[in-house]
Amino acid sequence: MKNIKIIHTCNNRIRLQILALNNNHQAFSHLEKSMKILSGIQKVRTNPTNSCIVLNFDNHKIGQTAIMQELDAHVVKWLSEHQPNRKLIGSKHKKENNLFTALLNFLGISIVGLSLMIRPFFSKKILIQTPSSPLGLITMVSALPLMGKLIKDIKKRSLSSETILDVSVYATIMAGETLAAIEILWITHAGILLQAWITERSRNAISNIVKIGEKNLFIVKDGKEIEIPANQVKIGDIVRFNTGDKLAVDGHIVDGLAEIDEAPITGCSDPIEKANGNQVFAGSFVYQGEISVFAEKVGDQTYLAKIFQMVEDALENKAEIEGIAEQLANKLMKVDLAVTLTTLALTRDIRRSFSVMLVMACPCATVLAASTAISSALYLAARNHILIKGGRYLEEMGKVDTVCFDKTGTLTTNEPEMICLKNFSGMDEAELLQQIYSAEIHNDHPLAIGFKSAAIKSGIDVLRRESCQLIPGKGIEAIVDGNKILVGNQRLMEHFKIKTETFQTEISGFYQKSLSPVFIAINNKLSGIAGFDTLERENISFILDYLRMDGINSFVLITGDSEQSATPLCRRYAFDDCYHSILPENKAEIIASLKDRGKVVLMVGDGINDSLALAEADIGMAMGAGGSEIAIEASDIALVNDNLQALTYIRSLSHKTINTVYQNFWIAAGTDIIGVAMGALGYLSPLMAGSLHILHTLGILANSSRILLFKMP
Repeated sequence: MKNIKIIHTCNNRIRLQILALNNNHQAFSHLEKSMKILSGIQKVRTNPTNSCIVLNFDNHKIGQTAIMQELDAHVVKWLSEHQPNRKLIGSKHKKENNLFTALLNFLGISIVGLSLMIRPFFSKKILIQTPSSPLGLITMVSALPLMGKLIKDIKKRSLSSETILDVSVYATIMAGETLAAIEILWITHAGILLQAWITERSRNAISNIVKIGEKNLFIVKDGKEIEIPANQVKIGDIVRFNTGDKLAVDGHIVDGLAEIDEAPITGCSDPIEKANGNQVFAGSFVYQGEISVFAEKVGDQTYLAKIFQMVEDALENKAEIEGIAEQLANKLMKVDLAVTLTTLALTRDIRRSFSVMLVMACPCATVLAASTAISSALYLAARNHILIKGGRYLEEMGKVDTVCFDKTGTLTTNEPEMICLKNFSGMDEAELLQQIYSAEIHNDHPLAIGFKSAAIKSGIDVLRRESCQLIPGKGIEAIVDGNKILVGNQRLMEHFKIKTETFQTEISGFYQKSLSPVFIAINNKLSGIAGFDTLERENISFILDYLRMDGINSFVLITGDSEQSATPLCRRYAFDDCYHSILPENKAEIIASLKDRGKVVLMVGDGINDSLALAEADIGMAMGAGGSEIAIEASDIALVNDNLQALTYIRSLSHKTINTVYQNFWIAAGTDIIGVAMGALGYLSPLMAGSLHILHTLGILANSSRILLFKMP
């Protein structure tokens, strides 16, 4: 849903921005009326000037993802009716089945060629090859599929291999050499079929990774289970899954308990126990147990389906080197034409001339030299739970000279442990932790997870939470059981004018123990300070040393944590710069300043708090993006698990891919030179010349496929 951007969200309220409808009062009025009648929506407010819509909702009846899906459908429908010529972000378009078309064309010309091969066994008559003969007319019809490209090239005043081949086919027919024209067509369509197969192979390989399946599902209605086809499941249905089933919807559990294998989503091989209220994703397996799931997303709107669409789209997001390959191929077409005409002028032999032309022009192996290597690398990365949104970012990874890291959730784990809780509230510690737990219940920040883990271990129940608001870079404000709860950092306390001066001794004690302090205020009074110990990820030293040896000359830490928390880590790992106590919007400014100094910047963050910085960097990489649409959308490269060592893997894969591309260039150029020489000297017939070109194209494919064997360094 790229037409919609999340600005702010909490448990039962979401603020969204729709830039496609900028300042369009009529459109926002339509959206307001449409969303108000949606079940579960309590209140809708729009601000067309800022392109924003705010919705309050009952999260027991409808989820945020379902709201965004419904809203996106209304946006697409309104724009299609009122601005039909506008190109929507993420709008679907029907893709041609190029492989099927190429196969039909190849089979057609093969049948014609085969009939000519066996003709001498049945007829001794001389074969007439004039343009007006049946064979000449059939050949001209067979060349029509190339005519469309020829017309487009004429309109653009450009030259391509199809242009040369189409002109050559018709020129050959007019010269009375129809058999040579059929040879040219057969080789041409064989090459087109090969290229279509390569592209389809990449798409199918990625599709097989994320394939969900189309078996029937059981939905619960009026207490009974009803079996229906998977494609008939709707948002809001309650779907039943048992041991061994693969989930086919995104949603949350409303009944049951099960161990869920989320390896296709997060890469984690250990099943995770999930119960009522927990989120689950299509593509996961029920390892053991039974659950009923409220469907929030179905079909091509599920998280896994969107991953497939993004990776498939990545095949179309070309790297710079692919552009260079296409430019080189176009230049070679002009050289091909000149060499062909020169051969014809010197030898007066049309077959030699066509041999020279076929070596260089059918198909354009120079383009395949880059595209096959890059598509193989993108597929390999996806297989290893790394989503790279195009060859451009894969190539750019090899050029990065500056890496910026967030701290919490990036260099440290997402599971910080609450070591101690200083209590100033007058409540007992369990009561204070219950207030915090209830405020943080739907927050996925690592520190919130730490609070929840501590509460669950103590057997603490959740109180009723009336509202919650996330304050980026500071913390949260919530109303729990009638009390105003603030949980966050020192800046949150300053924001609400909560005095902390009298507790400096306790705060200093946390820093001396290398603990991160989190402040808790109840009803505008400081009521406690929790100390968290965040475990650093394994192999940080190895990763940074590897990157230094590989040409990265600057490492920068950009974190919202305090100076006392950030500085020791920077010293320990010899970071070049340390920016601490930084708000999310200021992180992007730091990235911009580095780029202004000529740096090629990679930003590694969590994909949510760091979304602005990820977007500003030359490459944004989101850690732990499994299940998070925000992380996937915000980044150029998304790691669906928390393996930081994937950074070295992608860097090495970039080098490997580019080296393979240059090897392919040499394969293409080398065989072209040899083939041209042999064709000009009369050692190659047109059929042999075309076959040589197909063989070296297969060689390029085989060389590119070696990338699939690449391992983590």
